[in-house]
Amino acid sequence: MESTRKPEDQLATTMELAQVDALVQAMKVSVGTPQDKQWQYVSYKSFARKYNNIIKSLKSMQGFQSLGEFELSKIPSPGDALIFQYKEIFDMVYTEALSLQALLANLVGRRTGSPTEIEDFIQIRLRSAMHSKPTCEKDIQNAIDTLFIGRDMQKGVDYGREIGRVHVSSKEVIPDFVVYSLSLAIEVKFLGESKRQNRIVDEIAADITQYSAKYSQILFVVYDLGCIKDERHFRQGLIDPKNTSNIRIVIVKH
Repeated sequence: MESTRKPEDQLATTMELAQVDALVQAMKVSVGTPQDKQWQYVSYKSFARKYNNIIKSLKSMQGFQSLGEFELSKIPSPGDALIFQYKEIFDMVYTEALSLQALLANLVGRRTGSPTEIEDFIQIRLRSAMHSKPTCEKDIQNAIDTLFIGRDMQKGVDYGREIGRVHVSSKEVIPDFVVYSLSLAIEVKFLGESKRQNRIVDEIAADITQYSAKYSQILFVVYDLGCIKDERHFRQGLIDPKNTSNIRIVIVKH
């Protein structure tokens, strides 16, 4: 696709990427707004319509004709849908928007993206990248490594694995991954049994203090085999609700 695209299409793709970025951000804000859960997803059809508009614009360019749109006539309006359908449709649109965001970011050379894009990318793709039930953190690290390569990120150029030592007093720690351009440290935690939950919370709290000495952004990926019953409670105390801009926790359920 890249070799046949015109310069004006390259510029247009960058503009469409900005629109996808805005759509993804709007959907994140919608879910994060404190209100009754059912109303967090009520704008699903409006978001689907905005997604379709972006797709229609892309289809005017070479190489994007195969992209699919949502059949809006088959998507019920909020007044005609059940409450649980709000979230189902919202999540479907959100997943497609993230996939489109990754595609366009790759085409314009924005391989690493933003910390939020990396967070969303792992949240959406990691479960499907696990071909079997993991038994240790290394299995999860290997899957993330594969995802980064599939995103066209180059090891040693865009990111590193188990490098970037941090010295705090007499202790030395090494993050599982570092995304250089974002000053982002990524640490993987594997929760396979309930008795490890408190220990992992303690580990994350310690890692935040240690990695903050060198990195401006920290992302924790917690792969859970069903031990975490209340994600909000799990995060409580780890992230300051007044300042969540640089500490992120992704919980992926197997």
